[in-house]
Amino acid sequence: MEGCVSACRSNYKRTGITTPTSVRDEGKETAGRNRLNNSKLEDCEKGIRSERLSSLKCMYTNACSVVGKMDEVRYIAQKAELSIIGICETWANESINDAELNIDGYTLFRKDRMSESRCRGGGVSLYVKDTLRPRQCSRLNTSQYAESIWCIIDFADTSLLVGVCYRSTSSSEHNNDKLIELLQMAVEESVNYQLLLMGDFNYPEIDYDEYTVTAGEDSYPSKFFTCTQDLFLFQHVTEFTRCRVNQKPSVLDYLFTYDENSISYITYAPPLGKSDHCCLLFEYVVNDYSTTEFDSLKLNYWKGDFSSMIKDLGKIDWEVMFAEKTIEEMWAYFKHTMQTLCTAHIPRRSTNRKIKRRTWMTKATKKLLKKREEAWKRYREVCSTSNYENYKSLRNKVSAAIRKASVGEIF
Repeated sequence: MEGCVSACRSNYKRTGITTPTSVRDEGKETAGRNRLNNSKLEDCEKGIRSERLSSLKCMYTNACSVVGKMDEVRYIAQKAELSIIGICETWANESINDAELNIDGYTLFRKDRMSESRCRGGGVSLYVKDTLRPRQCSRLNTSQYAESIWCIIDFADTSLLVGVCYRSTSSSEHNNDKLIELLQMAVEESVNYQLLLMGDFNYPEIDYDEYTVTAGEDSYPSKFFTCTQDLFLFQHVTEFTRCRVNQKPSVLDYLFTYDENSISYITYAPPLGKSDHCCLLFEYVVNDYSTTEFDSLKLNYWKGDFSSMIKDLGKIDWEVMFAEKTIEEMWAYFKHTMQTLCTAHIPRRSTNRKIKRRTWMTKATKKLLKKREEAWKRYREVCSTSNYENYKSLRNKVSAAIRKASVGEIF
């Protein structure tokens, strides 16, 4: 009972409802119990405040065809406990269904390249953990820019707009203009949100470290750089992301946010399979993110008191409440009302469950993966031909081992 009283007071505190005075006017024994409950409440609130500044583990990469590399992506998602995965150049098309690109426990958003010539390449995909309950951003997903995908993740007191973009080296001037318009739309859409934009923009002329562009003022690299500066977007990638033997390593992949401190670190991990773009592993810092609310508890709709919810909805005069409100304000009020009623009339249940480990990833394959990572680090430290060839040899062995092990699992 004491736990229930404490929990109720916690709810009163969060929703702004004052504690009934009759509870405060009880005898000494009750007063002592209240002080105990209040101390527990303070400890609870301290815990909540400490969780409010948390982070989401993320990965972004240019896969150069992801279909044959999904087993490796699934392994990384499981091992690194990723919340968000952004991939461009998926090379997916209408003949590839979502099941082939599925990752258990994640919601998939994808946009394939639409081309009359059916040329390969392009395509973007975005994976977000189911427990974060992502929703599509329809306005940006229907923009005229060719290849981008967007979603919104809602938290307790804020939201995060997440996007993945790909700009081909053969992008037309019209498409380049639409990319700049897309960035402006994204900033407008996230005016009250946080923002995370990942992508391969293929602008090696831009150096965000030195704030320079080795191209003319009227060139598209200059226009893109100026646009990102005017929109106050901070670019976090500082080391090369693409490398190929006998070619100069370059920074083609970017991570944009509004705040320099939004990304706490970046690891430049080995590419997927034979891709020439590294995987960017990083943590995105989210203000007001509560792991307890989103990861461990879920509404149990089967046991909801919907009769009471309908009665409460019937008491609301919607015409009065919606009067002189914009569409966005009406939606915000309706959403808040439904969330409040769901909290009041639908119990919660725990969603913590053990993740089934994939059995096909053998110890030998894991050792090869570790050796590949070490070879990749040596190459990034010293970009010599011998170091690259050593990495390339281990990369090919890893790809073959993963392919063999996954095929053996199927049969």
